[in-house]
Amino acid sequence: MKKQTIVTSVKRIVFGSVVSSLMFLSANASVSPVRAYDISTKSNAEVKYSGIDKNQLHTIQVKYSNPTGANFTLIITDANNELVFRGSYSDKDFNKTFKFPKDESNKLSFVIEDVKAKKSEQYNVSFETIVIENAVVSKS
Repeated sequence: MKKQTIVTSVKRIVFGSVVSSLMFLSANASVSPVRAYDISTKSNAEVKYSGIDKNQLHTIQVKYSNPTGANFTLIITDANNELVFRGSYSDKDFNKTFKFPKDESNKLSFVIEDVKAKKSEQYNVSFETIVIENAVVSKS
């Protein structure tokens, strides 16, 4: 009787293991393969503030990667949404530096529009001047 109980127990363990393995494998097999989609907002443009130069002008560098050489438009507006600059280009590796008077505007918007693909990217640059006055009084 003990022999029959041991054999039955071993059969149940083996059968349970086989069933568990099949369920695990079938669960993995039924999952559809994961596809990699780039859902990030990968940008072809870069707008970089380089600071104030020796002539007290804000210096901003605009780079745009345009591998197809398609026409694109660069539009710069100020805080009042008034046009500051507009230019059309078809450079594959656009790289241009713009300089603006320090006190003229506290915000600039750079919009790059790809005419053919009907895409646009907007970058906002805000300027804030902070004056810090520090006084130290000490007793000798």
